[in-house]
Amino acid sequence: MRHTHPDLLPTNASGLEIALARTCSMVTDYTVDFSRLWDPYECPEQFLPALAWSLNVDLWDDTWTIPTKRAICAAAVGNHFIKGTRVAVADALSALDIKADIIEWHEEAPQAPPGTFKIRLFVGGAVDDAQNILIFDDRIAQAQTLIDRVKRLSQHYTSEIGVQAEIQHGIALAQHATTYFIQRGDL
Repeated sequence: MRHTHPDLLPTNASGLEIALARTCSMVTDYTVDFSRLWDPYECPEQFLPALAWSLNVDLWDDTWTIPTKRAICAAAVGNHFIKGTRVAVADALSALDIKADIIEWHEEAPQAPPGTFKIRLFVGGAVDDAQNILIFDDRIAQAQTLIDRVKRLSQHYTSEIGVQAEIQHGIALAQHATTYFIQRGDL
């Protein structure tokens, strides 16, 4: 069997060897700089889901914006080092533009049951064109899933969901922060 593909195979190469040589030669035809694939800020958009999978990202949604996807990938390795801590929960939520106050059982007055915590979620960036505050159930579900994946498995929590808004008044531009809470049990 003669072949015209330029390679280092002998003339008596089997069909399998020829097919493998052709397949492997196509790998060099890609124009992607492979060194960029591991950098979340340099990785081409179409490869971000594969990068997230390889970094074992805790939560992924294809509807997120590209900057959010890149931030999630960039934080993934660091999050695995601190997984199960208060900081891990807060950092994971901040990647979704959700600020959180975490109050552990020993910080509450009166003290809550050991091994529990309360989390106050402040949804930011959820304002439509008419400046109406929007809290979507899918966003709350994403927050719950993310908390469940990064907290210690032995911990139980309750949550409060709120919106914190800063309003500027008058010429002096004094700021006033207002916080609203929606009380929900375990999400």
